[in-house]
Amino acid sequence: ELLPVKSRKAPPRTVAQTVYLIFCRGRVLMTRRTENLLKNLWVYPMAEKGASLPFPLPGEGTPLCRARHVFTHLIWEMEVRRVTVDAPFQAEGFVWVTADEMAELPMPTAVRAAREQAEALLCPQVVPLAETDLPAAARAWALSWQAAHRSHSDPSFVALHNPAHMEAALRAHLRSGGVSYALSLHGEVCGLMNLN
Repeated sequence: ELLPVKSRKAPPRTVAQTVYLIFCRGRVLMTRRTENLLKNLWVYPMAEKGASLPFPLPGEGTPLCRARHVFTHLIWEMEVRRVTVDAPFQAEGFVWVTADEMAELPMPTAVRAAREQAEALLCPQVVPLAETDLPAAARAWALSWQAAHRSHSDPSFVALHNPAHMEAALRAHLRSGGVSYALSLHGEVCGLMNLN
């Protein structure tokens, strides 16, 4: 009546992890796991709290979200952080992938929240222009306008179309009933569409 005797399972151990979404020029850094847990699946760079990655980062990044994943013997409490670098770097075992390439990779559900954040930041979005985005939209508009007119316009005329001038024009456009949309890429405004 007593057999078999089942030993009580130890409760799962909780591990605090930081997941880094490292972006550069429309790509995100990923690695294929070699550890037994989630072996051969693709994930973003991650480190237990207090540990460092195998390469240096320019700061700790911006917090994006928190997620939790329960394995049979382990619980990952994850904080997802965003880091942007100016130039791609080489790190053994890591590759830079586009949104399309990322979509083809086998990834575990444990990093679903991070994947959703990465997809949103890699794919351009068109949204109604918010008041807080006016300076960034004006900068993008000025850079685009100057690049388009630099080769065939007087330099002093081109210089007049600077971010401050474009922001004033944009505010006047919105006050007169015009509608503007911002193109956002990697979480930053990089383009503008004005409708009359």
